[in-house]
Amino acid sequence: GAHAEDYLLHVWSAHLRLLENTHVPSITSDPNAYHFGTSVYASKEEVVNFLHDIWHQPLDEENPELGYRPIICLQHGNPLGHRATWKELGFDPMKMDTTIAMLDNQVIAQQSKLTRNSYAEIDYLLSQFKIQPRDSTNCGNAAVYITISSVLCALRQHLYQSLRNPKSKPGQYGQSASKTAQAVVNEWMERPTPAPPVGNEAYCLRCKSHEHLFTECPLYFD
Repeated sequence: GAHAEDYLLHVWSAHLRLLENTHVPSITSDPNAYHFGTSVYASKEEVVNFLHDIWHQPLDEENPELGYRPIICLQHGNPLGHRATWKELGFDPMKMDTTIAMLDNQVIAQQSKLTRNSYAEIDYLLSQFKIQPRDSTNCGNAAVYITISSVLCALRQHLYQSLRNPKSKPGQYGQSASKTAQAVVNEWMERPTPAPPVGNEAYCLRCKSHEHLFTECPLYFD
């Protein structure tokens, strides 16, 4: 499909916010501005258990002896920052026996010759595909945009190469001539996405209730 839309339709994203960190103000991003599914509040224990479930998915539910699905972990630069996050959670994907590869989106972009800059920011990489990201500093959105960037970079020749575009320049060329990459991203934002199987969609920092948000708390108006 255009801009790998048929593949991206199979990508499911989740945004989990740690209950233990809800009191910490976010200076660089809006944690509420998640655009690709449902954002939930979950405890650190719930998040770690969820990650273990992701990393240990049976190849066949009826034949568990076949083992687990292989996992490829994708990130975008700053390995020290990622390691600090994994350390805080007490979960290290590099130590999971199902992890078969750790990929870096910046390296993928460079190897696909989208850019020569080995430290290119995600907003710049997306701009090469005429995609204008929304709230890319939100970590949930960033994870989705990194996935989109890596897929489009890896499939550049298949998606854009044509007689008019022999160098596979990103745009409305080849099998991607029917629509823009931005249209594909917008459709992803609008499609219904299942909520994560953990956590709650609401959490009040003031009274610890999962029935409403802080701004809806009865105590907030006292």
